[in-house]
Amino acid sequence: MVPKKRKPYLPAAPIAERSSEGGDGMQQQSTEKRTLTVIEAARILGLSRNAAYEAIRRGELPALRFGRRVVVPAAALDKMLAEAAA
Repeated sequence: MVPKKRKPYLPAAPIAERSSEGGDGMQQQSTEKRTLTVIEAARILGLSRNAAYEAIRRGELPALRFGRRVVVPAAALDKMLAEAAA
């Protein structure tokens, strides 16, 4: 029996944002990611994957948990870096 070929994984479309202009209720697609994976955040910070997870566990790196998935809000990471630079 030949196994079926699976369709390639395609990431979900970005979350739609309401346009602040016009007020006509039309929605506009956001091209900017609002969250980062732990690995993406670790690369930005120059950390290893394990060090990033440890920082999340200690509360040093902001993160959101959705079941088993952990993501880092991009805005919180930007704010944290801006405060550290000031």
